[in-house]
Amino acid sequence: MGGTRTPDAGCPNLWSLENQVKFNIIVILILFSLNLLVFLPAVKGDFIWDDRDLILDNPFIQGPSFLKNVLFSPFDVLTTHNEAGKKFEEQTHFYRPLAVASYWLDFQVWGLNPAGFHLTNILIHILNTVLLFFIALGLGFKRVYAFFAAVLFSLYPLHFENTAWISGRTDLLSFLFAAGAVLFFQRFRKKNTWWNLILSAFFFFLSLLSKENCIFLPVILFLLLRQGHTPLKKSLAIMAPYVVSLVTWLAIRQLVLRPTALQASWQAIQNLIALVGFYTFKALFPFHLSISIEGPDIFSNRIFLAVGFSVLVGLAALGALIFLKRGRGVVSPAIVAFYLLLLPSAAIVFVDTARSLAAWRFLYAPSAVLMGLLVYGLTKLIKSRALLAAAVVLLGLVYVSELYPKNVVFGQKERDFWVHMENIGGESLLIQFNAAAAILFTDENKALSIYNHILEKQVGQPRYDDYQAMIRENLAAFYSTRGDFSKAKYYYECVLKGGKPPSIEFYFNYASFLSLTGEGAGAKSIVADLLRRNPGNHRCLIMAAGFYIRLKEYDQAVSLLTEDYRLFNTAESLRLLNLLKNK
Repeated sequence: MGGTRTPDAGCPNLWSLENQVKFNIIVILILFSLNLLVFLPAVKGDFIWDDRDLILDNPFIQGPSFLKNVLFSPFDVLTTHNEAGKKFEEQTHFYRPLAVASYWLDFQVWGLNPAGFHLTNILIHILNTVLLFFIALGLGFKRVYAFFAAVLFSLYPLHFENTAWISGRTDLLSFLFAAGAVLFFQRFRKKNTWWNLILSAFFFFLSLLSKENCIFLPVILFLLLRQGHTPLKKSLAIMAPYVVSLVTWLAIRQLVLRPTALQASWQAIQNLIALVGFYTFKALFPFHLSISIEGPDIFSNRIFLAVGFSVLVGLAALGALIFLKRGRGVVSPAIVAFYLLLLPSAAIVFVDTARSLAAWRFLYAPSAVLMGLLVYGLTKLIKSRALLAAAVVLLGLVYVSELYPKNVVFGQKERDFWVHMENIGGESLLIQFNAAAAILFTDENKALSIYNHILEKQVGQPRYDDYQAMIRENLAAFYSTRGDFSKAKYYYECVLKGGKPPSIEFYFNYASFLSLTGEGAGAKSIVADLLRRNPGNHRCLIMAAGFYIRLKEYDQAVSLLTEDYRLFNTAESLRLLNLLKNK
């Protein structure tokens, strides 16, 4: 993209090897400093939302058998907190062992200090921007223009979710290894050395082990070969190592995961089309961003549906044109690459029980192509390099004005993150629910108002009963903690009479409520039954120990914590055991 493959041809004296190295070093230093400055506020943040399940409360990350099991374990292994969640996770497991391994490495270095995990995200993002700079050079960008693309990619507003939120790391890692695959592919094309091709396919395999969103990368590379007039047979032969990597990944994934429920319905197809339209719009205008995205609001939007349909039809036409006519234009292949990197994440709408149908983090890899296209377009519109630099600086500042406040939001303690969230009504219902649960202890009326809004939005929807049950569980625990036992009893009874299976947390909260109201025998019976039905469950053992600590039956608590430490070797159980030594 951008012309000749020889960087800055015509300026041999200016761009000697020594000057190129110096320029590259300066670029790396600028990108490092710029990203650190913009994302540093997030380092002060806590483990938030999914971070707790994936890291803070995950005995798999903290246990001694991690390295033996990580390659053949699902992404969210042993993070289950309740029976309904266990059934849900069995259906929706993802296979991302390298992402989990990165959390494990952070834990080895930082313990459970969230600052270290945040810093790792930022450093991976910085490395990705540097790799994008070199990829752009390999595509024919002049060095200054490649630098501009890397800068805009660094500051692209939608990247707050990937970089400022620890759980957004999967896309960072997937891009990191996919970028390595592209760089080795470029070296293969330049030097025609097959070991570079093998390394490229290996890095593609590592990308799949991080997250599956770059699964169409070989298709993009194949189209590049076709665009460059590589014969069809040779192009197919070059793709062979990538096919081996893909088949190997699929085979391991099949061994690890249980079958996933898919909804191959017309409604799911409509949702996919609308989601493509939405992502197209927000990728081009990444402003006024909420923290989360409410999928149903997108799916019901006819404008997004029309845009998405037009995009997919055009995408098919462009792909056929590149394959059949092998044109030399750069815009069409880039557009195809953008959507090939986007479609795997958008296809989550076909997973019947998926929790997050839309998210900003899904645009991380596609945005790299978009920033390249943007700079390429600016070079065609603005001939003066000084004016072009001014335009990039101005756009970068606009991006920062959207990006930096989001990093500040994620740089808070967990409760502050939820309680101080602005424009709660513009967030997804799940975000609203979490915010209300935190606000409940500081502003009961506001929290109840949010709960009522959630239920009103869900009337007639499939998840109405789920939200109703979760809200009642929260209110039961809240009123029990506050000592308002009559209200607590009402909500506990509502949950028990409801159609949804209560969570393990609910039963432990209910047992605590019974013990506070003089029904200790019934409470102990509930806890004993939970332990019997959930043998070896980390959260069950920890919560049961907490129950007996509140009853001051320390011998029973020590027995449970000892069992948990034997099974999982977690810092939490060890800390509680040490506290109980003096009891």
